[in-house]
Amino acid sequence: MELPEPWTVVDDETRTALEDQLRREVADGHPLFGKPVTAVARCDRCDEVLYTVEEEPAWFAQVHLTWRRTPDTPPWPRTKRLPSPLAGNLLDHH
Repeated sequence: MELPEPWTVVDDETRTALEDQLRREVADGHPLFGKPVTAVARCDRCDEVLYTVEEEPAWFAQVHLTWRRTPDTPPWPRTKRLPSPLAGNLLDHH
Protein backbone atom coordinates (compact mmCIF):
# COMPACT_ATOMS: atom_id res chain seq x y z
CA MET A 1 0.00 0.00 0.00
CA GLU A 2 1.45 3.34 -1.02
CA LEU A 3 0.41 6.23 1.20
CA PRO A 4 0.92 9.97 0.78
CA GLU A 5 3.39 11.80 3.01
CA PRO A 6 3.39 12.21 6.00
CA TRP A 7 1.72 8.78 6.42
CA THR A 8 3.80 5.64 6.92
CA VAL A 9 2.78 1.99 7.16
CA VAL A 10 3.30 0.66 10.69
CA ASP A 11 5.47 -2.33 11.57
CA ASP A 12 4.12 -5.30 13.60
CA GLU A 13 5.27 -3.98 16.99
CA THR A 14 3.82 -0.52 16.39
CA ARG A 15 0.61 -2.05 15.02
CA THR A 16 0.05 -4.01 18.22
CA ALA A 17 0.76 -0.96 20.41
CA LEU A 18 -1.62 1.27 18.43
CA GLU A 19 -4.39 -1.34 18.50
CA ASP A 20 -3.97 -1.76 22.28
CA GLN A 21 -4.03 2.01 22.77
CA LEU A 22 -7.25 2.39 20.79
CA ARG A 23 -8.91 -0.36 22.87
CA ARG A 24 -7.90 1.50 26.06
CA GLU A 25 -9.38 4.78 24.84
CA VAL A 26 -12.73 3.81 23.32
CA ALA A 27 -15.73 3.61 25.62
CA ASP A 28 -19.26 2.31 25.16
CA GLY A 29 -21.00 4.67 22.75
CA HIS A 30 -17.91 5.27 20.61
CA PRO A 31 -18.28 4.10 16.97
CA LEU A 32 -15.26 1.78 17.34
CA PHE A 33 -16.23 0.28 20.71
CA GLY A 34 -15.97 -3.50 20.53
CA LYS A 35 -15.08 -3.52 16.83
CA PRO A 36 -12.15 -5.56 15.51
CA VAL A 37 -9.58 -3.13 14.13
CA THR A 38 -6.13 -3.32 12.58
CA ALA A 39 -3.71 -0.39 12.67
CA VAL A 40 -2.39 0.23 9.17
CA ALA A 41 -0.54 3.56 9.16
CA ARG A 42 0.20 6.63 11.21
CA CYS A 43 0.88 10.25 10.46
CA ASP A 44 4.46 11.20 11.23
CA ARG A 45 3.40 14.76 12.16
CA CYS A 46 0.52 14.16 14.58
CA ASP A 47 -1.34 11.51 16.58
CA GLU A 48 -3.57 10.39 13.69
CA VAL A 49 -3.74 6.65 13.01
CA LEU A 50 -5.41 4.81 10.14
CA TYR A 51 -7.26 1.64 11.14
CA THR A 52 -9.19 -0.88 9.10
CA VAL A 53 -12.45 -1.82 10.76
CA GLU A 54 -13.05 -5.52 10.16
CA GLU A 55 -16.78 -5.71 9.63
CA GLU A 56 -18.86 -6.38 6.54
CA PRO A 57 -18.17 -4.33 4.54
CA ALA A 58 -14.76 -3.38 5.93
CA TRP A 59 -13.99 0.34 6.17
CA PHE A 60 -11.20 2.72 7.21
CA ALA A 61 -11.20 4.97 10.25
CA GLN A 62 -8.85 7.87 10.85
CA VAL A 63 -8.45 8.27 14.62
CA HIS A 64 -6.81 11.00 16.68
CA LEU A 65 -5.53 9.14 19.76
CA THR A 66 -5.53 10.96 23.11
CA TRP A 67 -3.00 8.64 24.80
CA ARG A 68 -5.16 8.21 27.90
CA ARG A 69 -4.74 5.08 29.97
CA THR A 70 -8.48 4.78 30.54
CA PRO A 71 -11.56 5.04 28.32
CA ASP A 72 -12.28 8.54 27.09
CA THR A 73 -15.66 10.23 26.82
CA PRO A 74 -17.14 9.85 23.33
CA PRO A 75 -16.68 11.32 20.80
CA TRP A 76 -13.01 10.97 21.89
CA PRO A 77 -10.83 9.64 20.51
CA ARG A 78 -11.97 11.68 17.54
CA THR A 79 -12.79 9.31 14.68
CA LYS A 80 -13.54 9.96 11.04
CA ARG A 81 -14.91 7.29 8.72
CA LEU A 82 -13.02 7.62 5.44
CA PRO A 83 -14.75 7.24 2.10
CA SER A 84 -12.90 6.15 -1.02
CA PRO A 85 -10.53 7.10 -2.52
CA LEU A 86 -8.48 6.75 0.63
CA ALA A 87 -5.29 8.61 -0.42
CA GLY A 88 -7.08 11.90 -1.05
CA ASN A 89 -8.70 11.80 2.39
CA LEU A 90 -5.37 11.21 4.12
CA LEU A 91 -3.81 14.23 2.43
CA ASP A 92 -6.59 16.46 3.75
CA HIS A 93 -6.39 15.40 7.40
CA HIS A 94 -4.80 18.59 8.79
